[in-house]
Amino acid sequence: MFKEDYLMNQIEIMARTIANMLFDKNIEPIEIIDMQGMISSEGLLLHRLKAMVAQDHINEAENLLFEELEHYGCEQFFELAVKFYEDLNEMSDEKLSACEFSRDEIFEGLEQVKRLLDNIVLVQEYNGNTNNRNGANYELSNG
Repeated sequence: MFKEDYLMNQIEIMARTIANMLFDKNIEPIEIIDMQGMISSEGLLLHRLKAMVAQDHINEAENLLFEELEHYGCEQFFELAVKFYEDLNEMSDEKLSACEFSRDEIFEGLEQVKRLLDNIVLVQEYNGNTNNRNGANYELSNG
């Protein structure tokens, strides 16, 4: 009981920390429809993730989330990742277990999100200050 409460608290702290790093604010609701009335890419991903979680496919949803984070790496997807783990953290231990997931995996997922974010920030800082010899900016690679 104490371990689960401690872990839930650590997950909440990490989610807030990542949100503050990213946005210097609390996470806002993710809009599915953008300002032009189009379905946003992050809104579509959120819808897909929620549908997968509702069908007890949390591991598959997490895999999809990281595929998108690693491919696009945009701020909105990181915001969505934090929201995804916050929502999972609200689930009961029994529900998580039934979906073959755990609070430890939530914590590990948030740590992985933070590492990806840290890498992107480092690359952006590097790109803002330094170019390679050919004048081209370095970019974050998937490999």
